[in-house]
Amino acid sequence: MNKITFFVPGEPIAQPRHRVTKHGAYIKKDHPIHKWKAAIAQTLLEGYANKKIEEDPVKLKAKFKMPIPECRKKTAFENTPHIIKPDIDNLLKAVMDVLTQTGVFKDDDIVYEINVSKVYSTEPGVYVELYW
Repeated sequence: MNKITFFVPGEPIAQPRHRVTKHGAYIKKDHPIHKWKAAIAQTLLEGYANKKIEEDPVKLKAKFKMPIPECRKKTAFENTPHIIKPDIDNLLKAVMDVLTQTGVFKDDDIVYEINVSKVYSTEPGVYVELYW
């Protein structure tokens, strides 16, 4: 079984909905999602520039480590479930988009199993594992 494992430090950003106009759909250029996706892409390119998953079925595991806000320092600690916005599916969408855009796989339809969690952490970021 092959495996790719990587960690991207920083506050995870959820994929926003595109704005739709008569000229097309877009996301504002200054939205933080662009920097977050660039950080994920850079991590992939540094560690796995030559790894391509062609047609093999993929299992994806992701752990989103969200920063602990000051107001929650007394009740939230490492690995406490994060049950507020952003939504877990929108966080995952950003990661899967980058995996496709960087060519790790042609399309995210080859992902057949997903295990995702969202917890508080003193080291924000996302930890991703791919198995095929």
